[in-house]
Amino acid sequence: MWQKDRQPTFFSERFANLVPEDDRFRVIKENVDFAFVNEIARSRYSSLGPTGYAPDKLFRMLIVMYLEGIRSERELEKRLTFDIRYRYFCDLDIDDDIPDHSTFCVFRSRLSDELFKEIFVRILDRIFALGFDAPEHVSIDSTSVIADCATPRERGDKPVTDPDAAWGRKKGKQPNFGYGVHLVIDADTGLIVAADVAPANVDDMVVAKDLIPEALDSLDQIPEHLSADSAYAYEPIHEILEEKGVIPIIPTRGAGPKMEPGFSKDDFIFNGVTFICPAGHPMKRYGKKTGDIRFVGTECDTCLMRSSCTKSKTEPRMLRVSGDWQRKLKHKGFTETDKFKEQYKKRSGIERINAELKRWHGLARAKFRGLVKVRIQLFASCIALNLKKLAAFISKSPPKAAYCA
Repeated sequence: MWQKDRQPTFFSERFANLVPEDDRFRVIKENVDFAFVNEIARSRYSSLGPTGYAPDKLFRMLIVMYLEGIRSERELEKRLTFDIRYRYFCDLDIDDDIPDHSTFCVFRSRLSDELFKEIFVRILDRIFALGFDAPEHVSIDSTSVIADCATPRERGDKPVTDPDAAWGRKKGKQPNFGYGVHLVIDADTGLIVAADVAPANVDDMVVAKDLIPEALDSLDQIPEHLSADSAYAYEPIHEILEEKGVIPIIPTRGAGPKMEPGFSKDDFIFNGVTFICPAGHPMKRYGKKTGDIRFVGTECDTCLMRSSCTKSKTEPRMLRVSGDWQRKLKHKGFTETDKFKEQYKKRSGIERINAELKRWHGLARAKFRGLVKVRIQLFASCIALNLKKLAAFISKSPPKAAYCA
């Protein structure tokens, strides 16, 4: 199994005195009990064999790497040797051996992405229990992470050493080979409430349809708003939010019928059943409830306004609309209100979180190969950022009543 905790020694108590009270490692250690990691990881260990490091201790060592932006587990092994703050946080005494960097590889594989996700959720629950308010506004977005392998020269080439990575492209940016990281955050505090990763060629919508309900169901209180950019302006997302009672703060795309040159869409009036053309004739509807719907002119052959309405000399005038065009038109009116514009400003916070994860918490590039290992990296980075925000929140909070007394 693993080693049992030892009684505090002179050196371990001395370490505690040397770490400032407002240091993030001290604040986190005093407010988050990581012992639950031992319980959820117990089934992954055997009672036979040599005694090893406790899972909660190894986990804390890994989180040091992501909290401090240490680039590799080899470097982590060196830093744990001499940094007092790290030893204090990980309950390492002066004479305790530091695990070999290969131990962390075995530990990650043993826990897998499933348990890392469970640890992420358990720590998030603890953070809310310590005083963070339930989110009133959440945001969703994705960002690219480059794969830890040689990039294929052409898109048709086979992946090199990482079969799960793929080519992808964000709007307005160069194509990249790797993964897409998807986050849902509390727009007011920056806490990450849900996360996932997929190959870069997987559309944002595919991930969002599962990630949004997961995020909303994990919260004790359903937020009032969810903001996203126009990449999420699709009917399935609006249906999910409507079912949950969440107001979508998402710009519209493709609202209204697609028009030929001639009369504008404002010249065609919808009467609740069909469109009335500028000449006053009702149009005939074709199409099912899902997919595109066509409205075709019925009197175009004899209409005196035909030349101003369509360039075709043989075909009637046609309007083509999406199945959810009425919802889009209604929502477009909401996007022009002051309330929408004020709430949409909060969406920019998720861009800062993406940048923060990449710059400070080890998500600039995949450290490992394969979807499962990259997912572990993602959850470790998200845990580190959330713990950092917890430490900052507690350090800035007013003293508790007991201390005031």
